[in-house]
Amino acid sequence: MKKVLKGFVLAVSVLAMAATAQAANVAQVTLTTPAIAKLSGCEQVGSITLIFDQGTTLTEGDWFYFDLPTGTSVCSTIDYMIAAGRTAGSTSQTITYPSVANGVNNVDLAGGLTAIPALAPGASSGPLTNNIASGTGAALINGSGGVVLRFYAQAGGRRGWVYVYGTTAALDTLTVQNVATNNSTLSLHLLDGQRYSGNVILNKNSNSVWGDSLTDDIGLNGGSEYLPAHNTPNPEDTLCVNAASMSGSLMYISFNSYNAFLTFTGDSQFAHQANASSISLKSCHLVLKGNIPIGSSNNCSFSYGAGTGYCASDAANPFNFNHLLLNGTSTFGDPWDRYDMTLSLSSSATGGAGVYWGGATAPFGGFTPSQSNSWCSTVFGTSINYVSNATGFDTGTCTVAAANRATTLSTNSSGAIGGIYSYDTLLVELPKIVYDKSMVGNGVEATVTVTLTKYPCGTIMFTGSQVIGAFVSTCPVAGSPTLSDARTGLMWQAQDDNTPKTWEAALTYCEGLSLGGYTDWRLPNNKDLESISDSSRYNPAINTTNYPGTTAAAYWTSTTSANTTTSAWYVNFLDGTVNFAAKTGSNRVRCVRGGL
Repeated sequence: MKKVLKGFVLAVSVLAMAATAQAANVAQVTLTTPAIAKLSGCEQVGSITLIFDQGTTLTEGDWFYFDLPTGTSVCSTIDYMIAAGRTAGSTSQTITYPSVANGVNNVDLAGGLTAIPALAPGASSGPLTNNIASGTGAALINGSGGVVLRFYAQAGGRRGWVYVYGTTAALDTLTVQNVATNNSTLSLHLLDGQRYSGNVILNKNSNSVWGDSLTDDIGLNGGSEYLPAHNTPNPEDTLCVNAASMSGSLMYISFNSYNAFLTFTGDSQFAHQANASSISLKSCHLVLKGNIPIGSSNNCSFSYGAGTGYCASDAANPFNFNHLLLNGTSTFGDPWDRYDMTLSLSSSATGGAGVYWGGATAPFGGFTPSQSNSWCSTVFGTSINYVSNATGFDTGTCTVAAANRATTLSTNSSGAIGGIYSYDTLLVELPKIVYDKSMVGNGVEATVTVTLTKYPCGTIMFTGSQVIGAFVSTCPVAGSPTLSDARTGLMWQAQDDNTPKTWEAALTYCEGLSLGGYTDWRLPNNKDLESISDSSRYNPAINTTNYPGTTAAAYWTSTTSANTTTSAWYVNFLDGTVNFAAKTGSNRVRCVRGGL
């Protein structure tokens, strides 16, 4: 959660400033403190607002900085100028900086970038705001050129700098005008993820030149604007920190300045640790994998969501509207969080080849903790424009040209996923999948890997894989006395004998069963039997196409209750619930072989 903690005094001169409300050369610090999980990757930390009191003067050659705690480091370099806009066709000018420790001399500034302007009451210029509502309390610039500010944080370091540059031969300053009746203050916003277009903040280009026609404004990427929603929070104005080795659960930063010319007071907490949501990959109907007959359906394609292209008679045939779910133990982050999602497709054939995406878009939805498995009966949400690495597919044959072999779909460059902070489950509908039958054979499996990355720092929140299909030369025969589940490798008795039995009698029945040419049948344990139940269905809670004749009643498992050895677990196929009962009672029996 974002929160602002105030009242903690920072840096130097703590006692001298404790009772001072308005004083020259005082910077009041306000920080945001988002939740981080202290993961091994980079995470977004807070933003900074510095409010300079009236009479405060920033002089060419000054600098001030903040330090991150030990055990942390900046992930990527941030380097930008804060100044006024450029004028087309204007000439270059040189920004001067006195030769002092940690300073930078003679920074060339092309394109006519000029000094920070005087601000009218209540006016803003990029990240600068004159907080006075009326009167003459503007930020007064002394000298014909004034100053330019530069923010800099080096990757791998723990310090963020603000340098004060001059723009004339004179000693330039910026002064918060001292108007006693108005108590003017000047706010400087740093690392708040804002775009700040209009040539107010400029990045340095790859040739280390500031402000030329190729240099990006904050909010631009490679000369073009970041696509929504990748423009907020903007990566060029966001601090990403690796905090995996930070001690404690709170991140504090401290401020200081050159020759202690500024006194800092206010906040110090920059982030706080929160437990990351544990995310698992599931299926709407608990059926994750089906059998796919090679080359016999839909021009060598199949659809996980529509259930087409799978063996119709197979016990592992997915249901219609069978989609993948990213299920979290808690909701996904804060309101301002953005995510990217990548879907990768591979096979168990040599080199992972043979299966490819046959579509470039897919709907996407989110669900709150109060919603149920009826989610999958309808696809909620809006379409995500995944970007594919292929332009089309040859659907007329069962081969896929090399140029059309798309294995990755990603939301990158098309817009991050936002507004999911109230959800604990995300639904992902997979587009059609095509395969090259010259590359897949009997037993080869198709696997989807889903990766959820938090933007803009690239924190991998989840990555997981699921087998969604196994290629077979021949589908199981409908009406067979046995049913094979390619998902679990188990073979099931197609129909029970319609006779309830005690638990001991059920064990004896299965051990003595001879069916389909097999004699190694057994009573299924609780995990076996739960694997074919479907709590999204009712009366009975099972796929009746794959398991015809299933009675909406309790079926024994071989698992004895840990609480009392005179009871055993059962699965109720009326509604999919699991419970235990006395072994002397009578329940139905469906035998299984394999597994264990």
